[in-house]
Amino acid sequence: MKFIVSLNGEWKIKADPNDIGKELGFFSPEFDSSSWHEVNIPCHWELEVPHYYKANPEIIWARKEFLLEDIGGRTKLESKLIYLYFKGIFYYADIYLNGYSLGHHEGYFESFGFLINSYLKSENVLTIRVACMNEKDLGSKKQILGTFGHWDASDPHSNPGGIWNNIIIGESDKILINSARKTTQLESINLALEHIYVSITTLKKIKALIKINYIPKNFDGELISKEFPIILKPGLHEYYFNLEINNPILWWTHDYGEQNLYKLEIECYLNETDFKKILLDSYNLTIGIKEIHMKRSGKNGGKWTITFNKHSFFLKGTNYPPWQRLATATKNDFIKDLMLFKQANMNCLRVHAHLSRQEFYEACDEEGLVLWQDLPLQWVYSKKIFPEIKRQAEIAIKTHQSHPSIAIWCAHNEPFYAPNKKIIKYSSIFFIISILFSFWLGISFFNLLTLTLSLPIVSGLFSFIFGFSLLIFLLWITGKYFDLYPFGLFFNSNSVKLDPELYLLIKEIENGQNIVLPFSGICELPFTIFRSPKLDKKIYEFKKFYTDFHYYAGWYNGNHKKDYRYHIKWWGLNGKLRDKARFVTEYGAQAFPKLENFTKFYPNPVSWPPPQDWWVLLEKNHCFQKKVQKKWIKANQCESLEEFIRTSQEWQAECLKATTEMFRQIKYRPLAGLITFLGVDCFPSITWSVIDFYRTPKKGYYVIKDAFEPIYAMVDWPKKVYKNGDIYHSPVYVCNDYWEPVNNVNLKWKLLTPKNTVIKEGNHLCSLEPDSIQEIGQLSFRIPDEKFVKLKLIWNDPINTRNVQENLYRFDIGVSRWVKHF
Repeated sequence: MKFIVSLNGEWKIKADPNDIGKELGFFSPEFDSSSWHEVNIPCHWELEVPHYYKANPEIIWARKEFLLEDIGGRTKLESKLIYLYFKGIFYYADIYLNGYSLGHHEGYFESFGFLINSYLKSENVLTIRVACMNEKDLGSKKQILGTFGHWDASDPHSNPGGIWNNIIIGESDKILINSARKTTQLESINLALEHIYVSITTLKKIKALIKINYIPKNFDGELISKEFPIILKPGLHEYYFNLEINNPILWWTHDYGEQNLYKLEIECYLNETDFKKILLDSYNLTIGIKEIHMKRSGKNGGKWTITFNKHSFFLKGTNYPPWQRLATATKNDFIKDLMLFKQANMNCLRVHAHLSRQEFYEACDEEGLVLWQDLPLQWVYSKKIFPEIKRQAEIAIKTHQSHPSIAIWCAHNEPFYAPNKKIIKYSSIFFIISILFSFWLGISFFNLLTLTLSLPIVSGLFSFIFGFSLLIFLLWITGKYFDLYPFGLFFNSNSVKLDPELYLLIKEIENGQNIVLPFSGICELPFTIFRSPKLDKKIYEFKKFYTDFHYYAGWYNGNHKKDYRYHIKWWGLNGKLRDKARFVTEYGAQAFPKLENFTKFYPNPVSWPPPQDWWVLLEKNHCFQKKVQKKWIKANQCESLEEFIRTSQEWQAECLKATTEMFRQIKYRPLAGLITFLGVDCFPSITWSVIDFYRTPKKGYYVIKDAFEPIYAMVDWPKKVYKNGDIYHSPVYVCNDYWEPVNNVNLKWKLLTPKNTVIKEGNHLCSLEPDSIQEIGQLSFRIPDEKFVKLKLIWNDPINTRNVQENLYRFDIGVSRWVKHF
């Protein structure tokens, strides 16, 4: 499609709080809109017209006038196919042109358009009803907004409603190439089978020629081209083509190679004469050739082996939140974020329960980070919209799967309930009714059998057993069919029905190119409420599908008596549950941004510790979880806000370092990847991020940067406190993430007093196997008579010769440095 004109710029809008705009004729070209407000589109209403946002952000009508001569006049109208094209609207849209309804659309990330030749006049009025509703029932959501709509790390008062992306008018001759996509099947490093799918609209049957070109975009290479004669059928159809590429130039992550990109050019020619081929339309797409694969093995497929272009591959990264006001993001904004993550030795981002702008994916393609891409599904949704969820899922996969940065598709994040008042109310009522009904029926049934209540103990016992069994059955039924508590928390229609079906849908579309998962956060732990549904082994290969682990020791899990160290015995190298830690996609603790940035969005308290109302608004408006944090850090034990902020960052950093090292020690044993929560804030807030909203790194960022180094040395994590004379003994572990052996790694260690006087030292010279974790020796020492001592590991990286690394541990003696905060 050839671009003609942009309809971005000045529009008029009017709020419709009572949803009566259609009845009043807002869509009519004769309607007087002179009193409507002027705005610039693309935008989100809450930014462009905040007074509307506060009063009613849900339903807005937008209107723009344009002339036929703006798009080429009558001549072009009669000779070309003219299309009106929208690249993104939050969330529902009803489109009217000159009073005629072009159609209804649902979904924020999907581009869509209409053929408008028959509706155009000399003077034209385009009107759009845009609706993005504030969900009333968060346990049965009806809009597919993901983390834009319901999350504990985004602006709780934000409504993303608006026309957030471009509106254009374009033209084509006889046919329109609507879209194109491709998948890769890597037979070997030397042979790629490219499967190309092209969607074409035509009004009549046409004899055509499709020419497919693979043009090197950012490297020197040969043009690959092939022609396919084809008969185009009337209507919209998808056509399929195969292309073999010998010795393909592959795409790699930034830590393993070059980000080699091709321009996929698709040209459609009229092929009705042998003398001249007339170009009807063309379509361009930036692509890369790569394949990422996961093999499941062991019990319930619980062992994951991931390969990237036929190589073993360990993923290191963080969760990336939505750009809260998507209309404002630019490619340069995304690149700045990606550079921070690359500098922290990350090769992966998890796009947390949302789909971003195309510019984000283009930036990831160019910068060499792979993506764990969630669909925009966060917690649970109404059964009524399952068909729409599947429709949008198909669009999402087909729209983004050509990006080489896409590595993992995950259908749904945490498909279980985030409790809300309505769910608890209805579930509690039903729970009480079920108890009364069950035991009444139990007594009645007993009376029918015995005709007497002369043995009240026997009667009561029978009634209890019968009633309790019936109660469990009723609660199971309500969980299975009505998604009510408490069984709806274990099994609900989202995890049991929707997600397995999405998994099969995505897997079919992806055709083996990328990894596909049905959900995130369903890991088989003792006493967990989050369970995999039973699956058909013939279809799903295994009867269960347990996935990744969300780990929050040092925040949600534990307390100062059983802090994050308690969980090392379960998940660490010798842990009883180590084999369940196949992939970790969330771990961390909240920390405040630095004082200067914090006071940009929240006032400094007039006294310390602050009054209660100071905390209330911080929790309500900025995601702070005071009840959780006070388990670890108490404000009244700090002298000032500055000390409190510094302490919160130190606690986050310590939790992140301990957790990262614990999981690094079990690389491939069985851990396949490690992703922190959270990378950066999407609005001014206090969250689990290691980079605040203003892009200032916290202490936790530097801890992760060091712990994700390709060569990293560590020892067993110190206890909370030691006594004078205790013996510390540990293996020395070194992780090598390079795909090649590394020789002559010289590791030194020093035991230091608080004033950095050397108490004891040693060294190990070692060679490291490719992509491995090894024990290269032992170290031990007696705890001296000091307040604390420091153990410093120092080593070189022979591959990155400028890189000399250190790892510093603190051993508290007599009393923990954290004791005053507990």
